[in-house]
Amino acid sequence: MKRNLNISESPAKRLYFVITSLILAFASGCSNAESSTPQPQVSQEVSWYSTLPVGFEPIKTSDGSEILVPDFAFKMHQRGTFDCPKNWRNCRQVAVISKNGCTKGVFASIVGKLKDYAESEPYVSEKDSNPLQPNEIRVLKFKLNDEYWNGTISPIPTIYSLGCND
Repeated sequence: MKRNLNISESPAKRLYFVITSLILAFASGCSNAESSTPQPQVSQEVSWYSTLPVGFEPIKTSDGSEILVPDFAFKMHQRGTFDCPKNWRNCRQVAVISKNGCTKGVFASIVGKLKDYAESEPYVSEKDSNPLQPNEIRVLKFKLNDEYWNGTISPIPTIYSLGCND
């Protein structure tokens, strides 16, 4: 009398079936892994610039295609959103931030861009000697009290350079 194999008949046969199935599954998984084409890993790194507070931007080339000062960003404050110190007829305020910080403080320079001319005129620098921690915001005020800045030309202040005092 012929019998069909029934794995429920004995524990030994069930164990044999389970072990054999696991070995075959493992072996086929290994052979597929070795023969498959490696997939490129997608970078999960987020750009530091995309994490900046609203309004901050890097210094870029005039066409915006290249960052000129890596790991720094600035925010030019709009007139009327800050007060100039006493005895200053005109000033500008710029907030700066650094990815890595600056142990000896930070400096920035602004220049006056003329609406009708490609040239830039006199620039004004300001520095702060206090250590700047990574991602700390530091506000610098620029005194603009000469004829160029207070005359009828009315240049548009633009960030020119930015960096550590180191």
